[in-house]
Amino acid sequence: MSIRRATINDLPEIDSIEQRVFDDAWPREEIGQVLSDAGGIRTWVLEREHTVIGYLMVHEGADTVHILNFAIDIPWQHQGFGKQLLTSVLRKFPETSKVELEVKRSNWPAIQLYLNAGFIPQEVRPRYYPDGEDALIFRKCIHHQQETTSELV
Repeated sequence: MSIRRATINDLPEIDSIEQRVFDDAWPREEIGQVLSDAGGIRTWVLEREHTVIGYLMVHEGADTVHILNFAIDIPWQHQGFGKQLLTSVLRKFPETSKVELEVKRSNWPAIQLYLNAGFIPQEVRPRYYPDGEDALIFRKCIHHQQETTSELV
C-alpha cells in the first residue's frame, strides 16, 4: 500500500471510482479541475499494486481542513483502507487544525468511520444533497498522539 499526492494522470481512476461509489458523483470535469488547480485543494490517492483504490480531497484553509470528497472503491471497502487513508492524510496537517466534513445521513459505514476516528457530529443540514438527503456535519480537532491510540478502536 502507498499513499501519495494525486496528479492529473490519476483522473481516469479517480473518476471511475467516483462513478461506481456515488449516486450523485462529481462530474469528471470537476474532478479534473480539482486535480489541475492548486486553489488550496489537495488530493491524495491510496494505491495497491500500482492501482488507485481510493482518494481523499481536502480544502485547507487558515485553520480548518474541509474534507470535500472521499471514496474507497467498492471491492476494497470495509477492509480498513478508508481508515488508513483518512488517518494518514490527517497526520499531514498541524495539530492546531480543525477538520470538518459532510456525510449523507444514510451513509452509516462512513458515519461509523468518522465516529471511530474521533469526529463529533455537530449539526444537520436539511436537504443538502442533490437527491434531497440531509447532511450530517462532523468536526474534529487534530491531535496526532491521540490518533495513534484511536487506531485501536
